[in-house]
Amino acid sequence: MKEPLAPKFIIGGSPEAIQFKPKAPGSRKDPTEDDIFAVDPYLIPNVLKATRRLVIIESPYSNDDLTMINRHTLYARQCLKDSFKRGEAPFSSHILYSDALNYRVRIEKDIGLISHVSWIAVCDLVAVYIDFDISPGMQLAINVAKIKHKRIEYRTIGQVS
Repeated sequence: MKEPLAPKFIIGGSPEAIQFKPKAPGSRKDPTEDDIFAVDPYLIPNVLKATRRLVIIESPYSNDDLTMINRHTLYARQCLKDSFKRGEAPFSSHILYSDALNYRVRIEKDIGLISHVSWIAVCDLVAVYIDFDISPGMQLAINVAKIKHKRIEYRTIGQVS
């Protein structure tokens, strides 16, 4: 049997607050279901109640040349790490979307940008990392955040090489 994840934080609650309802007969079984029921019930409320601020990471992303792409990708990853260290749940679209979209094709770049700013509606904070200045895409996200009355925080972590 797998070892359950034991959180290193206590938020409170009681195991009685979690109610598991059996599935209807004949429905597909979730392969993790047995693992869930095997976990110490005192751990479950702590994990389910753990929430972090949802943070959109704004950092530059350039497709001009491979060196800049690599540097900005490394920088974006460092921004994510910085956000994790702050106890946040960060989202950086160009880390995710650049694997699915070709940013050299204008329509795909626009799809990525529109999708990115759509996340601003549900975030708690927009973190703008300014070590490499503010790109036009970052400025658009900042403007959308202002329109949506989202908190904006400007941050620096130092430039990566």
